[in-house]
Amino acid sequence: MQRPPPVCILVLVILTFVALERSWSKSLIVWKSKSKSGRSSSAHHLVGGEDIEQFADPLVLLPVLHAGGRGNDDDEPFRVSVRQFEQQILPGNYPASTVWGYGDPSRPDTFFHPSFSVENIQHERTDVKWINELVKDPDACRESRNHEDRDACAPLKHVVQDVYGVSIVDRTLHWANPAADDCADGTSRTNCRGRGAEEYDGPIPMVVHVHGSIEDPVSDGYPEAWYLPNYKLDNDPYTRRGTTYGSLDGSTGEDGYALYSFTNSYESSTRALWFHDHSLGITRLNMYAAAGGFWFIRRSDGTESGLERGRLPGPPPRKGDSLRDLNTEGNPVREGIREIPLVITPKSFYKDGRLFYPANRAYFEGLGDGTAFGDNGDLQTCDGEGSFPPAWNPEVFFDVMVVNGKSWPYLGVRRERYRFRILNGADSRVFNLAFMYYCQGVDLDREPDGQLPMYVVGTEQGLRPNGPGRITMDQDGAALLLSPGERGDIIVDFNELPNAHACPSAEVVMINTGPDEPFGGDLDLAWRDRPMGRVMKFVVSDHDGLDSSSEIENLEFDSNPGGTKLVPDCGSDCVERHFALTEETISLSATGSSKECYEAPLAAKLGWYGPNSDFSGGAIPLLWSDEIVTRPEVGVAEEWHIWNESADAHPIHVHRANVQLISRHAFAEGKPGTVIGPGNPISESEIGWKDMVVSYPGQVTKIRVKFLLPGLAVWHCHVLSHEDNEMMLPFLIK
Repeated sequence: MQRPPPVCILVLVILTFVALERSWSKSLIVWKSKSKSGRSSSAHHLVGGEDIEQFADPLVLLPVLHAGGRGNDDDEPFRVSVRQFEQQILPGNYPASTVWGYGDPSRPDTFFHPSFSVENIQHERTDVKWINELVKDPDACRESRNHEDRDACAPLKHVVQDVYGVSIVDRTLHWANPAADDCADGTSRTNCRGRGAEEYDGPIPMVVHVHGSIEDPVSDGYPEAWYLPNYKLDNDPYTRRGTTYGSLDGSTGEDGYALYSFTNSYESSTRALWFHDHSLGITRLNMYAAAGGFWFIRRSDGTESGLERGRLPGPPPRKGDSLRDLNTEGNPVREGIREIPLVITPKSFYKDGRLFYPANRAYFEGLGDGTAFGDNGDLQTCDGEGSFPPAWNPEVFFDVMVVNGKSWPYLGVRRERYRFRILNGADSRVFNLAFMYYCQGVDLDREPDGQLPMYVVGTEQGLRPNGPGRITMDQDGAALLLSPGERGDIIVDFNELPNAHACPSAEVVMINTGPDEPFGGDLDLAWRDRPMGRVMKFVVSDHDGLDSSSEIENLEFDSNPGGTKLVPDCGSDCVERHFALTEETISLSATGSSKECYEAPLAAKLGWYGPNSDFSGGAIPLLWSDEIVTRPEVGVAEEWHIWNESADAHPIHVHRANVQLISRHAFAEGKPGTVIGPGNPISESEIGWKDMVVSYPGQVTKIRVKFLLPGLAVWHCHVLSHEDNEMMLPFLIK
């Protein structure tokens, strides 16, 4: 047989390599910007989370999208855009899912759901051009002159749709309303509560908020500062920018972006911020579609601010580590990573891979599968009084655990210490995490062989004071509690497992005992009996002596991280404010009969007790559109007392500030202002500087805060469905 010439062999090798590369990347993501159409009716069914194989795919290690400095190599602002594409989230026997995600528009392979991480250097400025590229073909659109390509620049409608392809934006909420029409108050404007319940199929508003940052208001991602993509549409009826839109290069440039600047000037580094959309009244849908990503701040030499002695597990993924190297099992780059970001974003799916999000209120009431927009059947208000949003749900609990863009993944680890930076990116679900191990492989039909402790090393805003705090799940189930938007910073030492002889095939499950329902403080300890009781699996190999991090007991942290005394004495100059968390209800009937009425949640709200904190008059719920009542002064310490009169726990986020949790106390039922005993204690993961605190029902949560920069800001509940329906208020820092 005649041998082929060398050049043919070379071509064959190259083609084989390209095919393998494409096959590898397809296992993670399917790059495609165009939306699907013509789906068959057989797709009109949901995938049950209990039917999906768990621990089938390896965990995706998220690369670095941008690291340090102002922006790109030419010193221009770093460009981050949001696009639509397909990604393989479920195991390979299911179709890919159409999602949104952030990435560098000059590098299409960087778009992922959730986003790759952004690494910033403490005290060094990062300029970002946040671009809304939710159009049919972003690359062709951008390359066309003045965005004149009508096909490529056609705006996409929302990717979160019902079973028939109808976008499920609920126009009756107080939302961005780019169509500027049909407001409930009879006006025609943006940023209003709409009157009509028909589909919104127009271009999507976006505005990015870096959660936990303390920057100028123009760079905060104010909910009314949204902007539409730079699209092309004949007879365009839409307003392209929100009323408070701002960009550091002015407001007269081209459409579709905002330029923000971040000083990253914090006394303590090691911060785990994150970025996500914050558009008024549509955040829950935009975040479900696009997730977001970590925004880390570190010292320029990679050391940890506040670390007095010892070495934390590392390294994290670094600039230059490719997606392929980080996600090829056995690759030295992947095998060497010891600090791992984990972004947990629960979801549900149609059988054709599309994202499922409940499209009607009847779903929350247990009256249907939620697949048809606004179809609430016989559900109605009693005696015809009042109304409820037709598509919005008070809370949403999905049935597929997604970590770093994969359902229930696994990760191979060695018997060494690993640092995990964990983000709860859920809409409503509270996680309560612990690590259970099996010595002969995971067997959910039996109890685990034991539990691995976690060591909390930091909060969202830096290292803890003094040193790590040890957490194991106690008899009541308390472990690492993370509410939506919170981040955990923990070390797990897999060498604390029994030795390889006693535990030869060790596997560890990250479990979740957070409930499959609104969280009020109770946990669900039956984690083996429900799909959402597991998060991911760790497959443990033998220890090979490569661990260069310090033993836990040899880690020492600054007793005063950030340069400000923790839990300071406010003194006589401290401003004291009292706020209320309330819940408005509505009387509903599932049958249309007034004899079968029941009270159901309509909206959770923030409020206060008047300018003099007069509890006798009761709480005064406030709307976004009401006059601003909170006007703190720059540099003046404040103590906020948050009285939770609702039935749910609420994770509270204050923009443009760090806070310290001081205490929780129970108050007499129906009598805010009267403390009767202790409340939920401050946990190991709540000690130190934070940007979120959990307020439990029937308790007053006390926090201290000091604002450093003037301007508009907001505070809100981070249950996204609450935030989108009035549980958010602006305040003005003077």
